[in-house]
Amino acid sequence: MRDINRNEHSVPEYRPIDKSVYSVLEENCTGLGDRPALSYFGKEYSFSELMCNIDRVASALLGMGITKGDKVIVSLPSVPEAVELFYAINKIGAVFCGMDCRSKHDEIEEILVQIKPKACFVSDFHLKEFTNVDSVPVICISFMKTISVIASFASVFVGIFTGRTFLIARRKNFMSYQQFIRNAKDTPVEKTDLGGDEICAYFYTSGTTYGRKCVMITNENMNSSVLQYAYSQPGIDDTDRFCTIMPLFTCYGITLGTHLPLILGKQVRMIPLFSGKTMKKLLLTEKPGYITTVPAHWECFVKDDFENVDFSFFKGAIIGGDKLSAVAEEKINAILKKCGSPGKVMRGYGLTEASTAVTAQPPQTPKGSVGTNMCWSKIGIFELNTDKAVETGCKGEICVSGPNICQGYLDDKETTDVLLRRHSDGKVWMHSGDIGYLDENNFLYFCERMKRIFVRFDGTKISPYAIEQQMYKCPVVAHCMVYGIDDPKHSHGKCPAAYVVFKDECDKIKAKQIFENFVKTKIAYHLRPVHTAFVNSLPITRNGKIDYFRGKVH
Repeated sequence: MRDINRNEHSVPEYRPIDKSVYSVLEENCTGLGDRPALSYFGKEYSFSELMCNIDRVASALLGMGITKGDKVIVSLPSVPEAVELFYAINKIGAVFCGMDCRSKHDEIEEILVQIKPKACFVSDFHLKEFTNVDSVPVICISFMKTISVIASFASVFVGIFTGRTFLIARRKNFMSYQQFIRNAKDTPVEKTDLGGDEICAYFYTSGTTYGRKCVMITNENMNSSVLQYAYSQPGIDDTDRFCTIMPLFTCYGITLGTHLPLILGKQVRMIPLFSGKTMKKLLLTEKPGYITTVPAHWECFVKDDFENVDFSFFKGAIIGGDKLSAVAEEKINAILKKCGSPGKVMRGYGLTEASTAVTAQPPQTPKGSVGTNMCWSKIGIFELNTDKAVETGCKGEICVSGPNICQGYLDDKETTDVLLRRHSDGKVWMHSGDIGYLDENNFLYFCERMKRIFVRFDGTKISPYAIEQQMYKCPVVAHCMVYGIDDPKHSHGKCPAAYVVFKDECDKIKAKQIFENFVKTKIAYHLRPVHTAFVNSLPITRNGKIDYFRGKVH
């Protein structure tokens, strides 16, 4: 696996991967010994140390009475403990449950009722949201303690100052990670035999399309996702280190950010806290071959100074989670080329329901495309709510079939039946809820979320995405969001309205005049917003996407 020959004729035919995620890691780590596996603020963990730590955590989990089939919530950013917990939970046959470490009281209570976990592992800055939780053990992890001696002392001080230390001491069901590890025994833990069809993890979707849903991912789903990505993405193995800033409560952070590089025998450099303003500094400091990101991480990057900057070590940015505009993609690629990087933006398409990745991006990927299907998956474009394929180049719903497609949503058969449908070809297809099309070479073009489309009083379907793409051509527009409002002149139907954010350097009065003139001259009458609000920012989801379905505009 670590020395994949990516000649297209060497890609093996898919055979069901009937083994656990931990087993795949174990097989591919054999013989790596002292090679670095994780790097965290300059502290390195070898593959041997990683496997020993996983075994110790597995033993501590067993010491708490957690066994096969039990659920364990992990609500952590990109830290070594999250990696160890993920594989240790899988090793003993339990189920890893990722939960956003920004969740509030009500969300946590709902998730606890649904999951019924045997334990919750949370970061110290999230601990206060668990003060009402007394039905399950809560283990607190300070991601500062493993950074340095100074950071460790600072962590102790912050713990006392914020009351976290006293909270842990006072609550019987609260404990520190160090107390948890004391449950471990010295004897090695035998891994539990798991089949590929058994559930490996639960991940919650970000909620921009269907609302918050708990996606069930099997061992085969996750293993097939990263293995076929490795086979399908040229050059992904030609580096010695990856950098992951994606939190490990997300499927993206676990799969492409962690499991993929580790089974390739590569080092994972972990960044728990990240600001898009520091992307240039991060790349120059960590010197990764690849980095897993979302579009929002690159907004400030293009505004930085790149004179005499060397990015020759950098082979590519894996960008998922949301649509990156073609303009932004061109700017980033131009900067990378100017600074000597052989790589470029790898603007993929994927969903949690597909275990993250759906497409790979070969060098010949056309401008504007999000790539082509991975080697063991198929992408189809179908008429809405049917299994009738559309013609090449025509828009329809993006559907995916392959071994990486999830088992559905936990405790929600109705929505699962909407997501997963058996077509007349006998295959189960995942209906993404996204609109796109395939060209004659099978390259996918993502257009928009299906549920954003609205209909005018005269029956004309309006695409907010199409209007937004026109608005982005206006020189003063930084961000925009188009949505439908009730038509004030008719008894039914909707018409477009918009929120617009101007570029920072623009004079707001002049910018408004430029924008209004642009709309009158460049956008068709029936597509022009009947109302436009000029705002300072747009709402975003917790995963950095523009939130088209809820939230406040400022």
